[in-house]
Amino acid sequence: MRKSSPIFLALLFFCSALFAQPPSNADQARAAAEQFGEAWSKNDVARLDPMLADDYTHTDTDGKILTKQQYMAYIHDRAAKHISNKIEFKDVKARELNGAVVVIGENIVSGGLANEKVNAGEVFHIRFIQIWVRRAGKWQRLYFQGTPIL
Repeated sequence: MRKSSPIFLALLFFCSALFAQPPSNADQARAAAEQFGEAWSKNDVARLDPMLADDYTHTDTDGKILTKQQYMAYIHDRAAKHISNKIEFKDVKARELNGAVVVIGENIVSGGLANEKVNAGEVFHIRFIQIWVRRAGKWQRLYFQGTPIL
């Protein structure tokens, strides 16, 4: 059996690292969307605030429209009430369009109060669309809309 030389293995490793592709904008925005969901489930104000664009618009599952300031007040209220959730992502797709990334998918939310109309312990399914933009080197959520799956 022939052994590979250490020099050959080092060269192979260097070349594979050299030609590795960085994650696409769509992949990065998709990851940011999932990180945002995790931060939301824990009411992590410090992580959420910089992830929202200053001109953020949020349309919740009841059709109510919130600005960034109103959305952050909602997060503070959740934290004060000790509301936390488990959030899962399903069938998530991301597509870059003119520098922005549109992320769509399904969220499965459980635990605590997922929505004013959902009792503790129930599972709440929504279809979502999010628009993410890269500003000052950071991905920020510019728009969100959630629609309940009945």
